[in-house]
Amino acid sequence: MKTIFLCLLGISSIFTGAFGQDSTRLAAWNNFKGRYAGDWTIRWDRATGTPSSILGSRITSFTGTPEQIATAFLESEKEILGIKDVPNEVVLERENSSPRGGNRMIFRQRLNNVPVLGSGYLVAVDGGGGIYYVSGDYFPDARVNTIPRLTVDESQKIINNDFSTETAASVSRPTLWIKPSIGQDKQDYRLVYKADISTSSPVGAWEYLVDAQTGVII
Repeated sequence: MKTIFLCLLGISSIFTGAFGQDSTRLAAWNNFKGRYAGDWTIRWDRATGTPSSILGSRITSFTGTPEQIATAFLESEKEILGIKDVPNEVVLERENSSPRGGNRMIFRQRLNNVPVLGSGYLVAVDGGGGIYYVSGDYFPDARVNTIPRLTVDESQKIINNDFSTETAASVSRPTLWIKPSIGQDKQDYRLVYKADISTSSPVGAWEYLVDAQTGVII
């Protein structure tokens, strides 16, 4: 039996045990172990209350295209993963081939169609339709007003005024994102504009975040 490692990496520290899990998620974990053959172990992310890793056997319960297989897995395991509405909260962002064969689907978490920074799942499906690797982050408590006070042009002006135009080789058009801030005792979310900047002096790539409500650079 081929062994796989489903690694759901959180941005906060990872702890073993069931800290922060509600009864629904723990029940979902018991159901998970009953659905799939083999031995399974889990590690929980202390801050989000979702799995940071699941270790067990290759999953072959789903059929269809790689995208359909990956989506069916997310739908089947949405309770343990903390997802309420897979079609609306987790959107396929891109797909590429795996060096070991098969396909890798990259899903991004969204709230009201606004993507969440640092979120998403990579679901790897082999040529035989078996899921052999999943990695990512999900923030089930992401809640924020997704209507910005600032316009895109206003945020662009703030970025241009703050960043030296002499060293900026290019500045992308700002886009709306949700930025999680996860601590041991609380979870915070902010609506931000994000712009990607490349520089010639020094040579490098930079990411600028501006609070979409206050205009403060983060």
